[in-house]
Amino acid sequence: MLERKGGLVSFYIFVIDCLMLTAAYFASFFLYRVVRGRISENGVTALVVHFLSLLIVEILSAGNSRFLRRRVFDELVVCFRNAVLFSLILAFLIFVIHAVDDVSRMVTLFTIILYFGLDFLARILLKAMLQRRAGHQSDRILLCTDAVHAEEIIRNFNSNPASYRRVSAVALPEWTQEKMDIAGVPVVSDLPGMFRWAREQIVDEAVLFLPDSDEEEMKRCIDEFESMGIVVSVILKDLDSARNYIVSSSVVAGYPAVTLSRSAMNPNALVFKRIADLAAGFLGSIAAAVLFLILGPVIRLDSKGPVLFKQKRVGRNGRFFTMYKFRSMVSDAEEKKKSLMEQNEISGQMFKVTDDPRITRVGKFLRRTSLDEFPQFFNILKGDMSLIGTRPPTVDEFMKYEEHHKRRLSMKPGLTGLWQVSGRSEITDFEEVVRLDCQYIDNWSPALDLRIFLKTIAVVFRRKGSK
Repeated sequence: MLERKGGLVSFYIFVIDCLMLTAAYFASFFLYRVVRGRISENGVTALVVHFLSLLIVEILSAGNSRFLRRRVFDELVVCFRNAVLFSLILAFLIFVIHAVDDVSRMVTLFTIILYFGLDFLARILLKAMLQRRAGHQSDRILLCTDAVHAEEIIRNFNSNPASYRRVSAVALPEWTQEKMDIAGVPVVSDLPGMFRWAREQIVDEAVLFLPDSDEEEMKRCIDEFESMGIVVSVILKDLDSARNYIVSSSVVAGYPAVTLSRSAMNPNALVFKRIADLAAGFLGSIAAAVLFLILGPVIRLDSKGPVLFKQKRVGRNGRFFTMYKFRSMVSDAEEKKKSLMEQNEISGQMFKVTDDPRITRVGKFLRRTSLDEFPQFFNILKGDMSLIGTRPPTVDEFMKYEEHHKRRLSMKPGLTGLWQVSGRSEITDFEEVVRLDCQYIDNWSPALDLRIFLKTIAVVFRRKGSK
């Protein structure tokens, strides 16, 4: 699965442009009153025409593809060019075709000048914020190559401060387990051990450049990483081992390469998914806050302990995050879990017990109605989770994973998903859970998310699947 952030950055810029135009428009009313001593008659229709002009500028300019790489002066030039284009389009709509009547020229002039200045400052702040977060949110790459080529590839990868891809670890065929690094990147494994290392660590992509490996060795590497859901970019001399995968050509650290993945996702659709998550996260978080005020005292009166249950879970490609739920069990539930392991009803790396004695009286109601899940909307808003996705495992479950199990973590975990609406209480085999999660990843689309969302509503109202 490939997740590219360029489309999301363009969306951020468009939102910034809209906000700054709105601020400039209303600030111009104040300036007009100061200069002319009366209130402008510009109305909502004029603002709509301003937004229409801005939308046309965004469509025509297409100037955000290199946003993170542009210097301050270059950004100033882009903002000035956009302001000029915006002025021409706005003037055409207002004064030539008369899309709106009774528009003050002075207010329009003030709006253009303020928009140019505010938009430039907002873009610089946005760029600084994104670049500051890039180090934490960068795609983490495991480079598998020999010592001869490693340093050059690493420097080509990591020299661009605006890039969202970083080599974070190296595997060498000739590594002797001595502590060492190459160009500041630690060497963590030899080739036979790199799959186990990748299973336990955060790896978003594996880049292979193994000129001395034969086709069988390369095919084994591709298959092993793909089984964990890790995207593989291969600087190859032939493509015979890649025939069963989706292959796209690319340039990796300046080298011609191919990128292989079991599934390829539309970047624009992924942006739409994130927008939907932000909307759902915002509304759900408000509902969770209201429920906290209502359910909090009831949970505390029913049993000792906090209102919220916080647990370390494993997200996309092995990232840890803290997941929130309304507490539905006794406060020492994790300690009591050990004594219940023999009653586990799911074979494999999950735990499920019918009529779990750790669940409180209020907790049974919360689980039947799925109200205990609402605090996870905070996780969705933060970006740790998605509204629709795969089930986030606990750390204990994750540490027992085999290589192919990690593939279910190649997409953000969700509040609900295909497994949850497929009769989760009736599924007693962990491999079936993995199969359903991988089926969701391989066939993902906005339409599939919508179907799962609608099924989730039906399941919740029928109170089916929660025990």
